Amino acid sequence: MRKILGILSAVALLSVAACGGGGGGGGGDTATTTSTSTSPNSNVAVVNVEGSLGTANVPYVSVRVCAPGSSNCQTIDHIMVDTGSTGLRVLKSALGTTTLPQTTVSGTGYAECAQFADGVSWGPLATADITLGGTSASNVPVQVIDGNYAAVPSGCSSLGPQNNTQANLGANGILGVGLWKTDCGATCVSATVGLYYACQGTSCSETTMPQDKQTHNPVDLFASDNNGVVLQMPAVADTGAKSVTGSLIFGVATRTNNALGAAQVYPTDVVGNITANYKGTAMSGSFFDSGSNMMFFHDASIAPCSSSSGMATLYCPSSTQQLSAALSASDGSNGSVNFVLANGDAMAASGNAAFSGLGASYSTLGASTFDFGMPVFFGRSVFIGMEGHTAGGKTGPFFGL
Repeated sequence: MRKILGILSAVALLSVAACGGGGGGGGGDTATTTSTSTSPNSNVAVVNVEGSLGTANVPYVSVRVCAPGSSNCQTIDHIMVDTGSTGLRVLKSALGTTTLPQTTVSGTGYAECAQFADGVSWGPLATADITLGGTSASNVPVQVIDGNYAAVPSGCSSLGPQNNTQANLGANGILGVGLWKTDCGATCVSATVGLYYACQGTSCSETTMPQDKQTHNPVDLFASDNNGVVLQMPAVADTGAKSVTGSLIFGVATRTNNALGAAQVYPTDVVGNITANYKGTAMSGSFFDSGSNMMFFHDASIAPCSSSSGMATLYCPSSTQQLSAALSASDGSNGSVNFVLANGDAMAASGNAAFSGLGASYSTLGASTFDFGMPVFFGRSVFIGMEGHTAGGKTGPFFGL
């Protein structure tokens, strides 16, 4: 069974709030309509990490969203790139005058309660044509995040705070380009897990969901370069940077700009995890998640920040720590990842928005989990191989770095 709940993108949305900073922008949920950032390569979308929405270490892209087969479109900026979830989710308010057709069957509308570690995002399922960089996909099942759709059922509202606005989400939407083609797979075809709902009027009840109607990884629906992604980010100094620009590259080992080269590939288990051995502890529930703006792991030997509050406790070592974890997968693949851990209070006070040393413990994480969040992506090319696709002789799902 794939990982449906757990540490997905919204862990990142603690953002600098755990350091005493703000959540999202205070100017409402309006998306700008500037043209999509593009690269000379058609399989590349430009990624920016900057603090205009009051967030740290959140990678953003622009996505052009259209009603299927029409010119009724909106280019939406500040869409979070999330390698830890599946599918495009956009705020209704960010769509402006663009209306997407809702997914319905015989008059019944369908909605989703997308479940993340710090809350949920509620809203109807719809269909859209999507353009990322120079690459497009048609008739993609997406979620429109709308807290006013129908009545949020108690089975959803009880799971945590509602992240249904730009201020709470820290973005105008989430682009899930993780390991999976759909966000629930065969599990939701035959069982209800609190994810999908059928709605008549304002009343919604849990339902199963055919796989072709589930929120879908748009990369899987590209005509080419559709077997995964590479998130390629420049290195960031320990003290951080005001902003950085990188690339979301579509496809793995399909062109010269996404070649695996010397990267070590780590096939995951059935829920998308590998093992990280950190300071002698084997953490079998570990993964790489650009939607987490910190590294989340437990280490009682590292001093916590005095300013920490809420579910995350920032680390505040007296000096920058040079750390490492050994990585291994069930097929025998092994290697290591080096990373730094810096003082969280100093980073929060710096005014920067991109940090390679931001780390914290998280109250809902067990000792067997290491969430390699956005700080680990700086200075690397991280490969995400999608389930059911092959790349360089390897079959997804896998991580590579």
